[in-house]
Amino acid sequence: MKRKFVKPAVLCLLLAAALMLPLALPVSAGCNAVAEKSQIKLDATEIEVYNGVGYLLEVEGTNKKATWSSSDRKIATVNSKGMVMGKKPGSAVITCKVAGRKLKCTVTVLPTLSVNKTKLKITKGDKGIVKCTYALPYQNVHLTYHIADEDIVSCKWDDAWDNGDIWLTVKGLKAGSTTITITNDMNKEKIKIKVKVQ
Repeated sequence: MKRKFVKPAVLCLLLAAALMLPLALPVSAGCNAVAEKSQIKLDATEIEVYNGVGYLLEVEGTNKKATWSSSDRKIATVNSKGMVMGKKPGSAVITCKVAGRKLKCTVTVLPTLSVNKTKLKITKGDKGIVKCTYALPYQNVHLTYHIADEDIVSCKWDDAWDNGDIWLTVKGLKAGSTTITITNDMNKEKIKIKVKVQ
């Protein structure tokens, strides 16, 4: 009976293939893990919200639990579900930690209230008008004013809103300077108007 021998060159090739096979598997798995990790992201990296209004940030690419934080809670807060709430005009960074990654989103909080002038000059007995504009649907908004010195000026709101605008009539009572503060009672946003009566 003849014995069959494997040639040395063939044997070397077989041994090399056997050694390479198990080493290839972890490398492939590692590549997949890196690819999956790179796909984890927030649905937005920059958002704008109005003061008092929320936006839900969502994590894409994983179902793992996330932890959220804000760089300035006076500007914007975020809860455990990723709901961002504007607190006052300004900018803050929301950070989400999930699956070993740190994701960030810049939030700009916009004012809901604006006026066409922050300085007003009138003469005694005359009137000046300040237009107030509300950026959101205005059915539920309630604006109030406060006069620092009621001996110098008096104020009166127009009767109704007109497409998000309402007018405040200011009458000069005597010479001097004072400040009128307009407040949005919904989110406590304030605007100051300096008035000089000549």
